[in-house]
Amino acid sequence: LMNNLLWFLASLALAFFIWVTSTAQSDPIVERRYTQVPILVELDSGMLLIEQATRNAQVTIRSSQSITNVLLREDITVRADLRGLPPGTHTVELKTDVARRAIADTQPRQITVTIEMMQSQSVPVVAYIPSTNEPPTNFTRSEPIFSRDHVIVSGASSRVQQVVAARAVLDLRTQRESYNGDIRLVPVDADGRVVSDVTIEPQNVNVRVDIQRRDDLRELAIAPNLDTQTLELGYVITSVSYSPQTVFVIGAPDDLSQLPDTIRTQLINL
Repeated sequence: LMNNLLWFLASLALAFFIWVTSTAQSDPIVERRYTQVPILVELDSGMLLIEQATRNAQVTIRSSQSITNVLLREDITVRADLRGLPPGTHTVELKTDVARRAIADTQPRQITVTIEMMQSQSVPVVAYIPSTNEPPTNFTRSEPIFSRDHVIVSGASSRVQQVVAARAVLDLRTQRESYNGDIRLVPVDADGRVVSDVTIEPQNVNVRVDIQRRDDLRELAIAPNLDTQTLELGYVITSVSYSPQTVFVIGAPDDLSQLPDTIRTQLINL
């Protein structure tokens, strides 16, 4: 009986050896390198990723040829687990998960990132109309009226604390009637500089600006008064260009209404 058992175990070991050998020959162990594998950063709720110098990893997979032949980059997950860590700069080990049975070697093995608490605050909506964006000279405007006075700014606490207002830049240069439309808001600091990496909710607001023609100012066209009699013999006028082509006249509305649409210059001696 003992001899039969020994023969059975020996046969089993030999069969296993033959199976391993044949498998290794028909489906050998190989290596395959995957580049630009995105690094997934896991954060606690309420935390934001501020800085991450390394965003992709290189993963070398060692497995049977049949597995590496069908393994895709999407089957590999490289994670940096920052859950439970306080705000600040941290160096963490990378963890790699492969959807199939394989050994993974990941480079780099660790990354350094900076995280901050998320913060939200209410800021006023303000209009910004540079002097070059004002309506034409013979028009006047009211102060802009917004659909809401305040909006919510969200982002990393260090960024949000810089924001003092949500600015609406208006361009009324071509407006000759009241303006009413939606405009995109821009977060700015106390010096008027744009603050990046924050969000505004809502991003757009409606604005209304009443624009009216001034009754004490009238724009008149200018016509050059050329003395053609002084033109030298043999010359003809082919074109006339001049600047300015209009002027603004200030006065009482009744007096302005009596003026012609075009005024002529003094006689120009050619």
